[in-house]
Amino acid sequence: MNLSSDCIAEFCAALPHAGYGGEARLDMPTRLVHATDNSIYQILPHAVLFPRTQSDLAAILKLAQEERFAGIAFTPRGGGTGTNGQSLNDSVIIDTSRYLNRILEIDIANGFVRVEPGVVLDQLNAALAPHGYFFPPDISPSKSATLGGMVSTDACGKGSTVYGKTGDYVLSLRAVLANGQQIDTSNYSDAELREIIAADYDAACAAIPQMPRGLSAYNIPGSFDKQNGRLDFNRLLAGSEGSLVVLQEIKLKIMPRPQYKAMVALAYDNFDTALRHVGALLKFNPTAIETIDNHIMDLARRDIVWHSVENVFPQSDATIIRAMHFAEFERYDAEALASDVQAFCNALKTDGIAVAFYATENPAEISSIKEMRKKCAGLLGNMTGNRRPIPFMEDTAVPPHHLADYIAELRTFLSSHGLDCGMFGHSDAGCLHTRPALDLRQEEDEKFIRILTDGAVQILKKYGGVLWGEHGKGLRAAYTTEIVGTNYYALMQKIKLHFDPHHRLNPGKIAVPPGQKLLEIDAVSLRGHHDRQINSKISALFTKATECNGNGLCFSVMPDDTMCPSYKITHDRRHSPKGRAGLLREWMRLKSADVRAAEKFAPQVKEALHGCLSCKACTAVCPIHVNIPDMKTDFLAEFYQTRPRPLRDYLLACTEIAVPILSALPVQLPDLFGLRDLPKPPEKSLRALMQEFSFRFATAENVRNAPQPVLIVQDAYTSYFEPQVVISFLQLLHKLGFTPLVIPFFQSGKTFHLAGFKKTFQKIVTRNDAMLSEWQKAAAPMIGIDPAMTLVFRDEYPKALKRQPTYHVQLLQEFLSDLDLPQTNPAQHQLFLHCSEKTAAPQSTTLWQNIFAKMGMTLSVVATGCCGMAGAYGHQSEHINNSRGLYDLSWRGKISRGNAVTGYSCRSQISRCENIAAMHPVQILNSALQARE
Repeated sequence: MNLSSDCIAEFCAALPHAGYGGEARLDMPTRLVHATDNSIYQILPHAVLFPRTQSDLAAILKLAQEERFAGIAFTPRGGGTGTNGQSLNDSVIIDTSRYLNRILEIDIANGFVRVEPGVVLDQLNAALAPHGYFFPPDISPSKSATLGGMVSTDACGKGSTVYGKTGDYVLSLRAVLANGQQIDTSNYSDAELREIIAADYDAACAAIPQMPRGLSAYNIPGSFDKQNGRLDFNRLLAGSEGSLVVLQEIKLKIMPRPQYKAMVALAYDNFDTALRHVGALLKFNPTAIETIDNHIMDLARRDIVWHSVENVFPQSDATIIRAMHFAEFERYDAEALASDVQAFCNALKTDGIAVAFYATENPAEISSIKEMRKKCAGLLGNMTGNRRPIPFMEDTAVPPHHLADYIAELRTFLSSHGLDCGMFGHSDAGCLHTRPALDLRQEEDEKFIRILTDGAVQILKKYGGVLWGEHGKGLRAAYTTEIVGTNYYALMQKIKLHFDPHHRLNPGKIAVPPGQKLLEIDAVSLRGHHDRQINSKISALFTKATECNGNGLCFSVMPDDTMCPSYKITHDRRHSPKGRAGLLREWMRLKSADVRAAEKFAPQVKEALHGCLSCKACTAVCPIHVNIPDMKTDFLAEFYQTRPRPLRDYLLACTEIAVPILSALPVQLPDLFGLRDLPKPPEKSLRALMQEFSFRFATAENVRNAPQPVLIVQDAYTSYFEPQVVISFLQLLHKLGFTPLVIPFFQSGKTFHLAGFKKTFQKIVTRNDAMLSEWQKAAAPMIGIDPAMTLVFRDEYPKALKRQPTYHVQLLQEFLSDLDLPQTNPAQHQLFLHCSEKTAAPQSTTLWQNIFAKMGMTLSVVATGCCGMAGAYGHQSEHINNSRGLYDLSWRGKISRGNAVTGYSCRSQISRCENIAAMHPVQILNSALQARE
């Protein structure tokens, strides 16, 4: 769009005078993070608006009626999880996710909810769960996709053959027309529009595909009752992708959630065989049949999700498995579930088509399988090599009985071009997600976008299928006439012209007024266009930034999810892994061409990275493993090559050896450095307590002569601020027959790494590597106490050394879980894990539970997000409010005195926010053994 930046700026400046109370952002970082979604495209908007109220939406479009603003177009945006550029444009984005995210009413008696468009799917279902209800359409990005976006694309996913699409649940909509008029579909009528549709209805609907997922925008046969001339605006607007109206409020039907569930995992040695088996499986009425190929399985094995699902996959002859189905059964009656699953399994035994199967009714196993399935799109983005599976034709769909033939022909077509692909999806609905592996940084690969889409459309036409089975049309609308015919598209044009005569709502998509052209898939800006401008030497340091595929898992708003705390508390996409990766990509692009432009942009990148808690959730939970903490370190090292560092950076970097000094300073001095609430040391030091209880520091001689020695690797925070925890561990080891010896304190260098002092960190690592290698020769186990500080030896050290260390510093639970432990008195306890422990050592939950179980105690793990402390983050004055806010979001009210909390940071935050003394698990174990004595 040929649009003046001055015009946009003038519009944004005029908004408050027009009654608009939201935010209007013109800064480059905000525009950049809204230039991408979960697709291959990158289109930079001129501005981004964040309305706070429904009336703000009307104010935007009313102001836009002024002649001076006639050239401005608007595109509504929700979660930004679309795979086809639906929410991208080069004018103004209206982001409803930040503020318009309230659940307005839950009416169980009448079976409906009222929500604002920015409410996230999982957010709604969490609110409905206590009532035993749910909103049935289930899509993969459920943690970040908004209901406004789901209505706008008429989204569906798993279970759609039973539960249908989002549009099936819309009871009414409140929306703003292009002219600023507010409507409510429950009492809105439009005789002129009815006449337009009635006149062309027969000719338009003569050639449309006859399948449940056949239409994905302007669903004319679903919305117009020809017999009585009634027009259902809910059906018409569902799937219109912001091209007809801007949604303000949504009233949705809800349903009782089935109480009884089972999952059957079926393994196959051939992908085609698996697809041809679907017809037989559907006879048993499963709620859903989800399918994955061998690419997904291989990638899942390298992901954090694997530890929770590996027992579902065949363990013997695993190399022959080429596909898996997950058949899900949901019933309202336990006997019906048992009968249906038994009949299903009996049929599997009889036909022998699946080489193995596994049935479960365990809620935890079913949940883990679903979680893995929802990560499929992201997992494919982590495939090795420059070519990665990408979305642009991924939701093609055919009638289910044609699926096997269609996929076979499609795979042959892709192979003819020498291309591999990943496949997963809903085989029961005839919709398998196909992502060809391409590198769009290469011009020759870019050509395949058109070639493959054109080819797929021709194959789809042969089987009566569609290009857009569930993800909306977006930038693919130019194929509409090929799929549904010219008459249908002509009527769509008339509908568009009626609603939006000046073509200002999401222009170029779905339909355009006569005389104008739809956007083409290969005629808009791609992320690959920008990434190919990045110098390979610069890119090598920040590889994960360009590998981010926009899957949006880091936009989760669920309080107890691990990722991403900074986004969760700010709702600012700049402060998410995807947002930070996008800003790093732009900085690299600028640095490759114009160092001065990069230097000018760098402070804005630093601002976004400064909000990162370095919790490392993105290094594991993100299916691409976008490692923002490491890239933050690398960026800060680059940033301060040309700038002076703040004094506080040096102070925080030296924290491990400076904690005694910092704690002793008068309160006013830390305030000068922007540090608050620093902890105070206890009356007795670790050295004094060790002398009191006759424990010793390690020397080469006493390790050599001690029976069953165990070496304790100290961390500064536990040793200095909580020496009683160290003593409890020493006592526990002693009771178990070991000789605990404490290695004299040395700084690990973690704080230098966090602050971007890479050279200093390298020196510390080199020194410590030599020292720990010497201790390793004693052949005694080495164990750390605090998980975040201990994990540095297996995470940051190998990267700095460019090899695996010869020593292994174990976590407490890793050591204790291998022991035969004595029984104690039965007791029940609750466990709260540190974020780094959850992501870098996901087996920790099971290990701690097994340890407590061996000793006769029960340990339940409490689901929480980040506590908000994260080392120094929670003590920095600029982060205090967010730090406390994160605690309130997920931790407050769950803790009671004596709960087991593994992280020092977490225990410190609990003490600060609720004045509760939490315990380390080893304190509980030691006390339990003492009580037995």
